[in-house]
This record gives sequence, C-alpha cells and structure tokens, in this order.
Amino acid sequence: MQPYGPPHPNRTPVIVVSVIIGVLIVAGAVAVALLLTGGRSGQQASGPATTGAGPMPPGEPNSPATVTVTALQQVPQATAAGATSPADVSNAAHPTPTVAGTDWQGFESGGARCLGSDGAAVLLSTARSQVAICSGSSGLYYRGWSTVDLDGITLYTLSRTGSGFHVVGSDGITTYDVGPSGLVITTTDGVQHPEPALAYWSQ
Repeated sequence: MQPYGPPHPNRTPVIVVSVIIGVLIVAGAVAVALLLTGGRSGQQASGPATTGAGPMPPGEPNSPATVTVTALQQVPQATAAGATSPADVSNAAHPTPTVAGTDWQGFESGGARCLGSDGAAVLLSTARSQVAICSGSSGLYYRGWSTVDLDGITLYTLSRTGSGFHVVGSDGITTYDVGPSGLVITTTDGVQHPEPALAYWSQ
C-alpha cells in the first residue's frame, strides 16, 4: 500500500482571477479605442467651415467675421420727402389757373372770388375789373369786382355765348359779356364800355 502524496493545491481561485484580469484588459483596450476614435471624429466635425469667399490665405490666423450693423435713421413725417399737407391735397384736386394772383376759387385778393367751396370756371382780369364765373351746386353764377370803385356784384342770370358768357344785371337791363377778348358792360342807356382782357383763363 503506497503512502499518500502531498495534497494537490486548489487552483480554482487562480483561474478565476486570471479570467477577470483578462476581461478587464480587453475592456480597457476597447474603451481606449473608442476614446481615440471619438476624438478624431470630434476634430473633423469642429474643423473650419468653407465659405463662399474661398479658403483663408496661408499664414493668416482665423479671425471671427465682423458684422456691421447700420442704424436706420428715422425721417420725421413732417419733413419726409414727398409729404403733402392737407392744403396741397385740396389744391391738387382742382386745375391751377394761369391768371396771376388767382387760385382755383378765383382772385386771392378777395374781390372776384367764388363762394364757399365753389370753383372757378372762368377768370378774367382787365385794367378796371376782375371777373370770376363760378360753378356751384345750383349752376353757374357771375362774380365781378371793380378795382376802381372797389365794389363787387354777384349775378345768377347768365347764358353761354360761343366762347363766353352773357350775364344780365339785377336791374334786368345792364349786361356783362365775358370772353377771351375781355369784358363789355352795356349800361341802361345802351352804351357799351369795353375792357380789353389783360389775362383770361377757362376750364
């Protein structure tokens, strides 16, 4: 009967430790590889972008683009170019007479001038008189002013005569004939008093 030899040592713990160490080594290698790959990808993604202006010249450092912001200048409405006042708009809706010292309602001095918001259809200036044939809601009427006597009349009985107007006075006898050649006043005694036109305008 042979004697028993020395007992064999238990190698199971050693094998387990070796396997764990091997797994840790492999895991560490994989982690290092992933870190290296991720770093290279990040560098490529964050590289300088190419713009339409072309690549940067060699030797010049990359600098951030400079953006210039220009403040908008406000133009006051009262002084804006092309702005019109209410008076300008009102005058623009009517024709502009060519007789000096007049606007669309007659003589600006206040002599022969249309009433209210009525407009002038005919304007006549002589050495002694101012005449405005006005157009109102009820029709045409005559506004005359004597620059000698500083007296005026308004008459509503008139009719067209070719290129002018024939106006009957309030007495039913005196007449006023208005035309491009001037003004002819016929008094009650039948005498005519012609006044040549200095300026004449009609629509």
